[in-house]
Amino acid sequence: MTPFTRYALIAAILYLTFSTTVVSAQAPPRITKVAHLDDGIFGADETYRSVQLRIPWVYVLDRDGGLHTFKMRGNRLHEFASGLMGSLPIKLHAWANAGNDSSPSPLQFVNSIATIGDGNDLELIENALVLTSNGKLAVYSIDEPSDPKHIMNIGPNAKADSQSIVRAGRQVFALGKQTISAFNFSIPLKPEYTSTSNNARGNWNGCSDGKFLYVSERAVEPNGRMGIAVYNVTDPKTIVYKHFISTPRLAYHVFINSDDYLVACLDSKSRFHSVSSNNITVAGSTSIFETYDDAKPKLISTVDGCGGRSSVAINYKRKTILLCNGIAFSSQSAKLDARYKFFPDGHTLDGAPYGGDQYGQYAALATDNDIPVFRIGNSTSFRIGQQVGLLLKLLALP
Repeated sequence: MTPFTRYALIAAILYLTFSTTVVSAQAPPRITKVAHLDDGIFGADETYRSVQLRIPWVYVLDRDGGLHTFKMRGNRLHEFASGLMGSLPIKLHAWANAGNDSSPSPLQFVNSIATIGDGNDLELIENALVLTSNGKLAVYSIDEPSDPKHIMNIGPNAKADSQSIVRAGRQVFALGKQTISAFNFSIPLKPEYTSTSNNARGNWNGCSDGKFLYVSERAVEPNGRMGIAVYNVTDPKTIVYKHFISTPRLAYHVFINSDDYLVACLDSKSRFHSVSSNNITVAGSTSIFETYDDAKPKLISTVDGCGGRSSVAINYKRKTILLCNGIAFSSQSAKLDARYKFFPDGHTLDGAPYGGDQYGQYAALATDNDIPVFRIGNSTSFRIGQQVGLLLKLLALP
């Protein structure tokens, strides 16, 4: 092979690699489990409730209000090796597979602090970690990421229940069994309390597009119902009830997908659920609603084997992925298609919503006893490894 031919082929490979990457952006992304909590860090002393990411930092809330800080171990070398070995006939699986599905890296424990939160939910807004705290919100600074510092509590004077935090940009809502409180987080470490609406409806979890607030309700309060209530929140000082939609079971998570359909992750039909490596399923179901009339969503379908108590909606390249504990689904229009299966991490026996999170190319789920972290798409190191492998093969040609 002449030098000119060799370098022309190298240029062609680089061009095709780039072109393939662009085209594959429309295909389902690669999802890789890259980290999790190592067994035995806390023994049986902690039950996790919510997780927030600011890679490489991972913040975990337990149900007693303890806040635990972890750090993801760097695995760029392993990712490079995975891409390289996939392009060459050489196989060094024990090295190249470290930090992926077959061998996710343990999260590195940094510290734990006892907070004044109630252990129900956690949200990260820029440099502010926000926790539910008996009807209020407790705000912690992560200006020093390894050591969160308490800044303030904010909310109504009366002590109340708080179950979850819903965020719509800088507007934040704290949902409790009997109240919905609104806050402005335009300055994350100096938020402002806006209003509280008393409704005693068993508010549980929800989502908002900034105009409407969709709140799942439990039928356990005197006035409780099983379904999703819709509120107009264009003026957060006056939260206005608009409509209610019944659901067949309790909705643990609610989100709006990239095609503006309302998606509700429901509890399982049965308390019994078992999986094996050859039969991975999700304990739960999902209801999908049209939102042509935002104030009155219309039920389209309910799909079994997805949703459940631990799930998170991921926005990736203007598409939505519903990541459940065991399967990731693409969520487009009114469809849910299974794209990736993994053996479920931990269990969800506490009967509460387990809050997950997305940060860029990473996402995490919370369960009672584990926090799996995933990467969506290939890392830069993996792609570089692929290209180097292709170049090495070309250079080796006679």
